[in-house]
Amino acid sequence: MVYQVIKSHQPEVNKPWIAAAGEEVRYERKPTKYSGWLWCTNREGQSAWAPERWVIIISSEHVRFIRDYNASELAVDIGQIVEGDIIESGWVFVSSENGKSGWIPLDCVKEHI
Repeated sequence: MVYQVIKSHQPEVNKPWIAAAGEEVRYERKPTKYSGWLWCTNREGQSAWAPERWVIIISSEHVRFIRDYNASELAVDIGQIVEGDIIESGWVFVSSENGKSGWIPLDCVKEHI
């Protein structure tokens, strides 16, 4: 789907964080504006938000990813055109015209006609 950005978005932290299907990480439930996300920390000590529906809780402290996941967020500006096909818990994973990709809040875009 093609979207037009109606509200700019700047990532708070934009360090690459990728988890492979089957990877186990620690998790916490932290307050966030968007429900359905867990704060996860990998073995290297890197942390990022991950969709709860993309993991299986295996203990009170650990989850296992059931699919590959890329936690990168994308900086976008009003008027920019992006393409996205993965919508999850108030966010959409998009690619920009310059080839960069990442998550942005769904309320930052509208369907482009």
